[in-house]
Amino acid sequence: MKLSARRIMPAFLAAVALVAPGATHAVAATPGPAVGSVRSAVSMTGPTAGVYGTKITLSGVLWRYGTATRIAGSKVTLQRSFKGKNQWGGLASVNTALNGTFKFTVTQGLAYDYRAVFTGNATYGAAVSGVRHPVVMQKVLLTGIRTTHYHQGTLRVSAERYPVQTAPARVYLQRYNPGTKAWTSIGSSSSTAKAFTIDAKVGGSVGQYRVYAPVSYPYGAGASAARTFAHYVWRGVFTKPVLAVGGTGRPGYYVYDDSPARSEAEFGAQDIGGTAWIDVNVAGCLRLTGGIWNVTRSRPTTMKLSATSSATDTTEAVVQPGGELVVDLEPRTTKARLQTTDTGRTGPPIAYADLGVLCAS
Repeated sequence: MKLSARRIMPAFLAAVALVAPGATHAVAATPGPAVGSVRSAVSMTGPTAGVYGTKITLSGVLWRYGTATRIAGSKVTLQRSFKGKNQWGGLASVNTALNGTFKFTVTQGLAYDYRAVFTGNATYGAAVSGVRHPVVMQKVLLTGIRTTHYHQGTLRVSAERYPVQTAPARVYLQRYNPGTKAWTSIGSSSSTAKAFTIDAKVGGSVGQYRVYAPVSYPYGAGASAARTFAHYVWRGVFTKPVLAVGGTGRPGYYVYDDSPARSEAEFGAQDIGGTAWIDVNVAGCLRLTGGIWNVTRSRPTTMKLSATSSATDTTEAVVQPGGELVVDLEPRTTKARLQTTDTGRTGPPIAYADLGVLCAS
């Protein structure tokens, strides 16, 4: 059966129009690489956390799904996104080893989510690993520690914290308590600066100190290395009980409890010609300073006053009524002896002591 001209001509003209010289025509897009239909799988593991500025390794395996067959020589890309944002960007790519394994090394900085992506090849289809979020632990450095006020017992540490905080996040100065085997906070700061200081008023001690930063979302807690420090503070020499007392002529002593610093006491004998001494605790102390006065009243007498912490560390003088013996010793032992002796033999010897010690105990 013959086709009619009406049916042939429109088809012919349309074909001519498609190939006519100078005519504008659409170009088909170049097809992308063929992706296979065999199902693949990719896994990735890594540490749960890492300190800011340190390197961590994320590693994984690419294999044929549902089998033990590893896929070698195929490109896997590490992607990252700000934590919880689900906005992924490529970070690095590697080819899998003969056993299908791969690994990436990254530096802990801002808080990121990570995943491994296989885009597929001629045999295998694409695959994406689960998301890993290695928590960035804050990096804390204790850069200095010193006593700034010996009388008030003020201790100051200087420190640094990374990453720099954009909102106030409190950081604590802590001291280790050997009794409870725990760290106790003794001061804090809420500075947002990289470098900051913390002050604390504490008693004298030789202890371990650290700076601790609790969790500050999205960053994990961090603590500096511990540092042992001898914190010396002035205290009254009678803050700790007298170690011993003795002498002749009915000796004794009395500590002034109304003295907040417990630095004042009287000691002496009740009989003419008597002597009196008391041993005070200077363990862990660098200096013993102050004065001892001849305060005999009703029957004044001349006295020999002395303060001794060792055979080579002593001071003494014959003191008239109302006079003073200035004391400035550097103890190297655990005790110092304060002593008065009646040399005038006109009245019982009574001495008044006002002494402080610079101690880490």
